[in-house]
Amino acid sequence: MITSLAEFLEQLQEKEAAILAEQSVTHGPTIGDMYEGLTRELLERAIPEQLNVRLVDGFVLGVDGKHSHQTDAMLVMGEKGQRIPKTSQWIWPIEDVLAVFEVKKSLFGNQLVDSIEKMRVVSLQQKELMASERKQVKLGPSKDAFARLMGRFPSAGELEDFQGAEGEILRTIAHEQLAPVRIVFGYEGYADETGLRKGFLDALRDAPEGVAGPAVLPNLIICRRNAILKMNGHPFISPIGDDGRWNLFGSTRKAPFALLLELIWTRLGNEFNAQFPVDDSLTKEVIAPLLAGEVVTKGAIRGWMFHYSTLNKRQLADTPADRWEPIAVTLEEYVVFGMAMNIGGLDLNDQSLLNEAAQSELDLKAFADRLVSARLFSWVAPGVAHPVSETIHTSVTPDGQFWLSDNQKLLGLWTQEYRPKQN
Repeated sequence: MITSLAEFLEQLQEKEAAILAEQSVTHGPTIGDMYEGLTRELLERAIPEQLNVRLVDGFVLGVDGKHSHQTDAMLVMGEKGQRIPKTSQWIWPIEDVLAVFEVKKSLFGNQLVDSIEKMRVVSLQQKELMASERKQVKLGPSKDAFARLMGRFPSAGELEDFQGAEGEILRTIAHEQLAPVRIVFGYEGYADETGLRKGFLDALRDAPEGVAGPAVLPNLIICRRNAILKMNGHPFISPIGDDGRWNLFGSTRKAPFALLLELIWTRLGNEFNAQFPVDDSLTKEVIAPLLAGEVVTKGAIRGWMFHYSTLNKRQLADTPADRWEPIAVTLEEYVVFGMAMNIGGLDLNDQSLLNEAAQSELDLKAFADRLVSARLFSWVAPGVAHPVSETIHTSVTPDGQFWLSDNQKLLGLWTQEYRPKQN
């Protein structure tokens, strides 16, 4: 459903934007209102009607009583918002804001710097909320995202660890789970992916307040059909590199609306514990690396260091579109996997697993490492790995091959394509 709805929204956006571009209006604020109205119409088609959420525009109210910059649109829940008298705008408390949108008819230099600054303020409002709240928050999605990034689940108390780099990473991921999704939307502006990448890096250098870590930056920047995506684990993320750097931002020149839908639906799913439609295509998003980050400490000072990737147009064009496929395992590995799931995890010291592995001449540690490398499992303790997702799905194809996946929908699609090839 994501692919088909995204394609529909993109076609509708192009059609309606072309109509707006033909208008003879020259009044700047009115032009802005036209494009903001179109954006809200598109977003309303992506929001499930059964949820108690709605799109409004106005200001985000922080716990300190201060307002954000004026937003072009925000997705909100609950009934705590207050309408500004004699206007159609609202003031909504940060704890009930699910997403914030900044809309630009033309997205260039100063406009992008301005958009990033506005999103920074909303992010800091969320940070202040988290510091003031005393209620327990369920961080299951963040712990799973951390496991997919690091190859291990966070340890007890790691969220409050202000000495190691991993504590800062976990806090950043938790912040992203709870904060409003921040999306910048430009109808015109940077002509291609290369220009948007350079513009983004230039905007970071020109940010008036600097960049205090990845959490203050937008989740998605769309300009024409190109996009900059933050891979914060909700839901997009890739395993941390051998150099210890977190691949935080990437760019793409295809299907920005599909990214937008996944970001919003993931936020709604986490908030309401609801299931949303999943991928209906085996083609993975083509995300070219742009900005990686690592936590650095110097004495009592801790911060982030960013490393950017310079890719020219040819290199970006050559970035392949991968096809999703499950993890292939042997019969022996499949048996050990089933035993491990029955006992709650893959324990390298479990005697029953050791006996089965020895009888099958299977290297149990190597098998565990392969499952962790694929982020199907992650370590919870030395020698003990657990599944990252609650359920691991299996498939046996007619040719006698065994497969594992944490995504039932994609496994079904893949199996449908695989079987005809195998007759």
